[in-house]
Amino acid sequence: MHIPAPQRQVVDHLGLSQGVRGASNARLTELGEDYPWINLVLAPLRRQFVPIERYHLFDLWKGSQVIEQILEQSSGNGWLAPIGVIIDHSPDALLKTMDSIAVMEVRANGKINVPDIFRVEAGILRKGGVAVPRKN
Repeated sequence: MHIPAPQRQVVDHLGLSQGVRGASNARLTELGEDYPWINLVLAPLRRQFVPIERYHLFDLWKGSQVIEQILEQSSGNGWLAPIGVIIDHSPDALLKTMDSIAVMEVRANGKINVPDIFRVEAGILRKGGVAVPRKN
């Protein structure tokens, strides 16, 4: 559905939302090319709110067996798992990797955030943030 551009404004909230959605889609696609395991890491956060408590994030990853899947799929599909996860099969190592590639950030209060550029397309929620597009 195409929404016409506003006549009296240079930019409106719908245009901004569409721009963020498009950028998020493009960036997550690019990220998947460099890090084939990224969707495994973000999938358990779909429909969850960020910032998220560390223990809750780790519970989601453990419940979805994210680290096990990364290690199994990397060896079976010929791509490299994150080095930290290869060395230390822990959620902490995975979080450090996500922080080092700026897909997740640890805030001063200890909660974990996912920037909008990745969050929107991954279906991760944030109160007051750009709405996550509904997929048909």
